[in-house]
Parts: sequence; structure tokens; C-alpha cells
Amino acid sequence: MADSFKIAAPHIGTTEYKEKSDSIPVDLLPSNKMVYLTKLNSKEEQEPDLTRCKNLKEVFSTFRPTNEVTINKQDGSEESVELEFNAMKDFGSMEIIQKNDYLQEKYNEVEILRNLKNLLEKPNSKLRKDLANPQKKEEFLNVLKSYIAKL
Repeated sequence: MADSFKIAAPHIGTTEYKEKSDSIPVDLLPSNKMVYLTKLNSKEEQEPDLTRCKNLKEVFSTFRPTNEVTINKQDGSEESVELEFNAMKDFGSMEIIQKNDYLQEKYNEVEILRNLKNLLEKPNSKLRKDLANPQKKEEFLNVLKSYIAKL
């Protein structure tokens, strides 16, 4: 208790003391988040060195965390990618996707399919009305097949 201090939470007739903590209570953490833990350097040190850093920018510039990741492609091949992290934002999914051409291509394909699905789900969508016409539906499918052939 020497390192922490107490804060008074006033109540009618009594005073309750709670320890102040900077950590986030478990019940406030979002349940839909995935936590991925990994070692972000390849150095094998015998004894850890004490390094004092004043802020996160200094931590990233000092330790230069990297991680080698293997991406399994749809054709069964694998691609090995070295990810470098220079700031906390580099751990975001979009930043990781932007560092690799294959991941960007797959992300764009998913976005196109998601947009198409959203168009088809709208009740008053022009695309939905056009697909009700058999001739326009056939033309649309031919256009899609030509795009698929180009990919």
C-alpha cells in the first residue's frame, strides 16, 4: 500500500475508501477484441539491459520492434513478410494491410464484395431492380465474369 494512495468516495453517512488504479477493469474491456502477443525482436540477449525511455516514440526508436509473418495465399503458396513497427498505430489492421500488396489486393476484393452485397440488400436499389430483368441480369453476370477472368 505504500506505492498507492486512497481516494475518498463520498456516501451519505459514511466515507468509503477505494484504491486508485490506472488499469482498466476487466468488465470495461470490449469483448469483441482479439489480443495477440508475440516477441517483437529476434535478439537473444543473455541478460536484459536496463533502458530508460521517456515516451513511446523513444521506445520504438530504441528497440525497433519487428516481426516476421507468414501469409498463406489462396493458391496454397506462402509469403514471408517482415513487419516493422515504428509507432502504436502500426499495430492496426489497416496499417498492416497497407504494408503488403497481397493483403491490399484481398482487402480490396472483400470491400468490393461487401459494397455489392450492400447494394443488393437495399430494397429500392437500382441494381436490385435491374437484376429482376432477366436480360439485364445476364449482361451483369457477363460483366462480372469478364472481371473475374482479368483477375
